[in-house]
Amino acid sequence: MRSRVSVSIVAALLALWAGAAVAQEIVLFEHTHFEGRPLRLRQGVADLGTRGFGAAASSVRVVSGKWTACEEPNLGGHCFVITSDLDDLHAIGFGDRIMSIAVTLPYDARFEDRDRDRDRDRDRDRDRDRDRDRDRDRWRAEPSITLFDGRDFGGDARNLTGPIGTLRTVGFNDRTSSLRIEGGAWEICSDADFHGRCEIFVRSARSLKEAGWSDSISSLRPVPLNELPDDFRPFERGGGPQLTIYADGDYEGRAKDIGGPVPDLGRMGFRNAISSLRIRSGAWLFCTEPEFRGECRVFVRDQSSLRPFNLNDRIASIKPAHW
Repeated sequence: MRSRVSVSIVAALLALWAGAAVAQEIVLFEHTHFEGRPLRLRQGVADLGTRGFGAAASSVRVVSGKWTACEEPNLGGHCFVITSDLDDLHAIGFGDRIMSIAVTLPYDARFEDRDRDRDRDRDRDRDRDRDRDRDRDRWRAEPSITLFDGRDFGGDARNLTGPIGTLRTVGFNDRTSSLRIEGGAWEICSDADFHGRCEIFVRSARSLKEAGWSDSISSLRPVPLNELPDDFRPFERGGGPQLTIYADGDYEGRAKDIGGPVPDLGRMGFRNAISSLRIRSGAWLFCTEPEFRGECRVFVRDQSSLRPFNLNDRIASIKPAHW
């Protein structure tokens, strides 16, 4: 059903472009240097295969207008904008690859930006994979954490390798503003002897203010990997993190990887603090109250902004939709 709807939408757009641009004209040629079988077009075509010209163009003449050509039907895949004659499409990596084409109106500049956006997303994915590998190595290392009384790992510091029931013993009670984790995962608590509010940290934090932990740590201890909650063990279960939540829109700001159900995001310092999300696999249920209550919605793909769904800074619990 979804594919039929998508095809219908693209067909409608092609028809709209055709009606709005009757003066546009382009000629596709089967061979380079404008030779071989030609195909003259005055409107977009969702699938050039239906015209006997699928993945067959090696050169083009632009009689008038600006055109968008794509390597998949229905304006899918890699696309580029044609504004002048091209005597050899192979030279730009598009020979025998064009499967759909449309007149590009001024408001269709998004096609020119789409490849740039795709490259940006690919770079983000690469950086995230690199961070994941770094996390895996760090979590398996011997426990080590350094506390700092200044932001960005500045000021007075204390390095710890084991449990500390009260940071008063090292003169650092309620003084930590940033922390660097060199090995293992660590549970930090607001009261002595691992009581009060507690949270597990698996990555360094340049500032604890955003998470509500600045100058609030009184005890801490390393947590063995086999004792980590499911939502902090994605790399030991295989497949990497399934979901990443972000405090800001466009996948920016403070981030947290999720691998399982989280009944209360407040324990992570993320209740009512999610503005965008990336889904690696599966379908996920997001609810506005703890314990998966209140207003809930299922997402199956990345969302650069939750504002269109009226869920920006409103999510309090998360779980896989099938859980």
